[in-house]
Amino acid sequence: MKFLLFWLALLPLSAFAQTVSVDLKKVGGVIDLVTLKGSFSAKEAPLLYDQANEAYEKGILNRTFAALAETHELTLGDTRYNTKAVWQTANAGIFIQNNAAFARTATSGPYYFGANANAFIGDPRVHSRSGTPVESKKLYLSWWFKPQNDTRDYIPVKVTNVSADFKPAEGDEFSVSVDKDWTGITQVYGRVINYDPAKSELVGNFYGQANPNKIIGKTLTLNSNGAKASIVEATGWRGANKYVRIWESDGSEGSFRMSWTNTTVAVDSLVTYKVSNVIAREWNHMELFIDQTARKVWTKVNGVADQSGTYDGAADAAGYSPTIGLIGFDASVDLIQKFWLDDIYMDKSFRRVTLGDAEKYTAVTREEVQYYTSWTASEITFKPNYGSLNRSSPAYIYIYDENGVPNPVGIKLESPILMLK
Repeated sequence: MKFLLFWLALLPLSAFAQTVSVDLKKVGGVIDLVTLKGSFSAKEAPLLYDQANEAYEKGILNRTFAALAETHELTLGDTRYNTKAVWQTANAGIFIQNNAAFARTATSGPYYFGANANAFIGDPRVHSRSGTPVESKKLYLSWWFKPQNDTRDYIPVKVTNVSADFKPAEGDEFSVSVDKDWTGITQVYGRVINYDPAKSELVGNFYGQANPNKIIGKTLTLNSNGAKASIVEATGWRGANKYVRIWESDGSEGSFRMSWTNTTVAVDSLVTYKVSNVIAREWNHMELFIDQTARKVWTKVNGVADQSGTYDGAADAAGYSPTIGLIGFDASVDLIQKFWLDDIYMDKSFRRVTLGDAEKYTAVTREEVQYYTSWTASEITFKPNYGSLNRSSPAYIYIYDENGVPNPVGIKLESPILMLK
């Protein structure tokens, strides 16, 4: 069914535009397949699209993990020593689960669950650190990530003078009265992560408070019942904890290796410092871009520019391509953490198709990368994945060029809910 014609500036920096038509295949009145028809440069399937229980490696379905029980912890036997597995590495604490209470959406299905602060998967076979048939200079990585605890204001403290009714549980909120300083702040607010009375230790988020010296010697008061305790010592800090590590070759000194942590992006001479706005207990869209030709890396969180910079010194080894060394969570300090991970999309090109929540790209606040089943010189075909988008409103199709630039005005895609009314 022909849905619409739309003028797209697929290459916004060029002087021409083209017409793209949209064909919709419907099953039971619901859109099952979208085909964009126009003049495109043909593109291979993305390197990897992993939905935990099943993955597509260069367009080929891999269901090696599909039969694993939710109580089964991924091991090296499942990964490194199973040549059919998508990943060659699994650190302790990674599971594949499918609990609707934790899934990204009502229809998204299984996801990876990390039970501790050092749980991750890594080394995809389809794009291996041991070498790639054709070297690529770019890497685009998109995934969805939900951490249980925020590490931005994470401070473990020792407490004393504990009142009898001081029995905080995870999620309880509190306040700490502090001395006024140049900021003018006299109240620090927080959230309990854990309380161990045997060790007289409370771990919490002290929002907006990076300096633990400000709270030492002060009184912590629970909002729920007014119970109090005195803070006598800060026993740790938030650390620099990796969301992802990108390696080329064996990751040895001098070769390309990059880390994106909660506070930095680091590649050889480049070390940025910015606390990434990854929101606890919510699904966050994480995106990473690497261009080795331009020697540039940059990141986005929930569609917003995060960290970026250019680097010097890291070697670009011939015959090797940047790829995932690990993805999940890899804490540099002893943290209380668990997390959820889904829809890992990796490609050697910035060209991609997405659905956005606004007609103009500058107004898009939520975006879903689409796994396309075909991308020829004349057609792009994909099964729509609305993910976090509001399904009662139309979505808009965006097609990115090799520079990572999309059409400024999206192609309207009817709502799958409205069309059933």
